[in-house]
Amino acid sequence: MENLKEVELTLKKHLADVQAKIAKLKPKHTVDEMRLTAADWYECKSWKKFVTEEYGVVDNIVDILDDCYDPFVESFENPLPIVGKFKSAEWREFQLKVIAKLINPSKMGNDFGDTANGCDETAWDAGIEVIEAIVQNNP
Repeated sequence: MENLKEVELTLKKHLADVQAKIAKLKPKHTVDEMRLTAADWYECKSWKKFVTEEYGVVDNIVDILDDCYDPFVESFENPLPIVGKFKSAEWREFQLKVIAKLINPSKMGNDFGDTANGCDETAWDAGIEVIEAIVQNNP
C-alpha cells in the first residue's frame, strides 16, 4: 500500500508539471476570453451583447490586427516587448488595449467589418497610438 501511495504522489507531480507546461503553451486569451474581457468593461446590457457576439466586433478587430502584425513589427525598433510574438498572450493583451481604444458604448455602431469604410486604417492607427503610448511610458 505504501508503494502505491508513493507512485500516486509521483504521478500527481508529473501530471502537475505537464499541465503547467501545457498552460504556458496556450495563449492567455482566446478570442472567446477577449470577448468576455471586453464585456466586463461596462455594465450596459447592449454593450455586453455587442462585444460578446461571435464573429462580431471583437473578432473583426482581432482579425484586422492579426493582419497588421507584420507591419507593426517592421515599423518599430524592438517591438516584441510591446506586442509580443504573434498570437501570444502579450499579443492578445496588446489587442485588448487597441480594442479598448476603438470601442466603447458610445461607439457601438461600428462593427469594424467594412474595410472599405476605413476600418483597417482606423484599427492600424489605434494600434500605432497604443504602441507609441507604451514606448513613451517605458523609455
